[in-house]
Order: sequence, then structure tokens, then C-alpha cells
Amino acid sequence: MNPLPLTFTSAGLAAFTAAQLGGDIDLTISTVGLTDTEFVAAPTLEAVPGEHHRIDTISGEASGDDIIHLMMRDDSNAAYGVRGFGLYLADGTLFAIYVQPDRIAEKSALTSLYLALDIAFPTGTTAELQFGTAQFIDPPATTDRRGVIELATAAEALVGLDALRAISPATLKAVTDALRAAIDGDITLFEAAVNAALAGFGARTITGGGLVSGGGDLTANRVLQVLAATAAEVRAGARADVAVTPAALAGLPRLLGTTGYVVHPSGLIEQWGRVRGATTSEITTSIVFPIAFPNEVYVTSVTGFIIAPSILKDLWPQLAGEASLTGMTIQYQRAPNGDPAIDGFDWRVIGR
Repeated sequence: MNPLPLTFTSAGLAAFTAAQLGGDIDLTISTVGLTDTEFVAAPTLEAVPGEHHRIDTISGEASGDDIIHLMMRDDSNAAYGVRGFGLYLADGTLFAIYVQPDRIAEKSALTSLYLALDIAFPTGTTAELQFGTAQFIDPPATTDRRGVIELATAAEALVGLDALRAISPATLKAVTDALRAAIDGDITLFEAAVNAALAGFGARTITGGGLVSGGGDLTANRVLQVLAATAAEVRAGARADVAVTPAALAGLPRLLGTTGYVVHPSGLIEQWGRVRGATTSEITTSIVFPIAFPNEVYVTSVTGFIIAPSILKDLWPQLAGEASLTGMTIQYQRAPNGDPAIDGFDWRVIGR
């Protein structure tokens, strides 16, 4: 890196000359003023044009040939750019300046500025210069402040009580390896204890009973289950080792409508229907059941129907003989001195 050539200010050169002549002049560079403004480095300047920040955390040392290696640090939350800077003496005198068109450095609010520069002084001046900070003061890092922190050793990390030292990837691996080894050891002990406890149960068995089937000894996983009855098994009503489910009930024969039937789990069968149509004579009507009864018919009922209330309609239905397994006959009968009229009837039959 080429050294940056400084320009003495008139006041700075006067201070340096007076010091050379034995005057009580302090040539300590105490602060550095920063600017992002491009300006003319004129010797008549008394302050850095557009100065936005002044840093007192600086250090410098002569590296030979009138070259000073200057280091600056800013840990503030300020954000800015740097195109030029000025060196101020302890009494506030602007000693020397430097500026260039392009930025030397940029700082964001979340970062620290660490700027190290090689700067060239006029011949014979570096031996007379001092810097306000011989070395940077590095504060310890905390949860609220950036700073220097010491890395923990593996032993310190394993103890886990130090709240000041940081863990590196290497010490973190040592901690996780130790934790993994401890967990593996605990798992081994647990498995041994479980196996010892289960050894006494090898001769035991779990066996289903009633509706529950399956099971076996405890040397392996066993499955217990309850079997579901089919619709046919529900109708048969013979098995005692299966459970009736809604699905089985829904599978029972049925026909839902104005004419229909339903078969109950007990085997009982209900059938029903309706006949509509005006009739004025004593006729017979045959009813065929939606399904045939397998065994017998228990109860038959017939109810007359008229569209609206009337005292003039005196024809009613009645069962003509016993109902068969497949159907029945209905006879219309007129009341004495009544008006022979009806609008239909409803019927219902129960059997098995």
C-alpha cells in the first residue's frame, strides 16, 4: 500500500518549527477528524471541512522513511463515509490533512471502524510526533457492548459455569461429544434395566376373551382385536364373538319411502305402503308386499284415507282374509245408508 501524503497546515508547521527551536510545544496527535467531503488540502485550513466525526481512539508508530503507520477505531453507532481526515494536536490545532476523491472507508451503524493507514510526513518530522493513545483500549465484551473476549478451554466448557468466556467450534464439539457419550451410556444402562425387567415377564401371556381375540406371550408384540359382525351375521343372530357396528346395521335390508320395509337385527320385518285414488264402489284390491316374509305375518293394519274432512264419505277398507307371506287382499265396505266414497288407504304389516 502506497503511503498517503499529508499536507502540513500553516498552524501545524508553525507548531513543529517552534518545537524544534526548543519551545514548549506538545506535538501529541490526540484526535483525528473525519470527513466525507472532498476539499482542497490548503495549508490555511484550521479545521477539516465537513468534519462529521472525531476519533480519539488512535495509535501510531514510525515504520521508517518518515512513514507513520496510523490506526484508528470507532465503536460508535454512527454510519458515515471517509474521504479525508485531519490530525489534531492536543491543544486543538489542525496539524496536517489528507483528502482524496474516492472514499477511503465506509462504516455502518452496526459495525466498528478499524482503519489502518500508512501516511507520509515531511522529512524529519516523525521522530518528534507522539500519539495520545499508545495502544488501543480493548474493553471486555458484554451482552451490551462489543469488545475483547477470551476463548474457553475444553475443560472450562465442559464444566459449564463460566459466563465470561466464549466457546469456539472446537470446544463446542468437545462438549457435544461428551454429552453424546453420556447419553449413549445412559441409554445402554436403561436398555439393560428394561431387558432385566422384561426377562421376568417372558413366561406371561395376554389372551383375548369374549369379543376380544388375539394375544400371546410377551416375548414379542401382540395384537388384540374385536371383530365386526357383517350384516348377514347380525340378521342370523348366532355369533357371540363379534361386535355390531353402525356399518353392519346400515347393511341390513331396507327400503325407505312411501312404500318400503326395514329388517331389524332381531329378524323382525316391518313393511308399509299407501294406495291412493277415489273409489265409489265396494271393490277388492290386492296388495303385494315389497319383500316376502320368510316365516310368518304377525300384525296387519289398514287405515282409510280421505283428502279432506267429510261426513258424506262412508266407504272404508278392511282386510279380506288373513295376509299371506307375500301380500293381502283389501275389501272396500259401504256403511248402511252412507255415501260410498273414499280416496285411498294406508297399510302396515309386521312379521318375520
